[in-house]
Amino acid sequence: MESGGPSLESSTYTTPSQDDELDLNFHERFSSEPTSMFSSSTTASGDRYEELERVHEETLKKLKELQRTLDQKMADHESEMEEMLARKEELEAELASSKRDEKELRLKDVRIILFFGSLLAS
Repeated sequence: MESGGPSLESSTYTTPSQDDELDLNFHERFSSEPTSMFSSSTTASGDRYEELERVHEETLKKLKELQRTLDQKMADHESEMEEMLARKEELEAELASSKRDEKELRLKDVRIILFFGSLLAS
């Protein structure tokens, strides 16, 4: 199926297991004991770091929820597209059948006209 839009295969989003890995990597990097960059002597820096970490975690949760919503919408859209394509095929088959019926009726009309024409001529 060629829709012209991005395909599921070409999507660049992370899977739930990749999300967990990203979360683990983030926590491994930033949850360890303070380094020289994050000195325990400055409470304001620690508070700022905790706030940033909290905001980051909330943002990740929102991202995951948005991704789930997007995935569901894509699945619904794909399902709807399949239904529409099936309906289109049904309508095309119905149209072809109607055209055949019309052609047969026209041939019968011609035969009847020729038959009555030959009866009147004789």
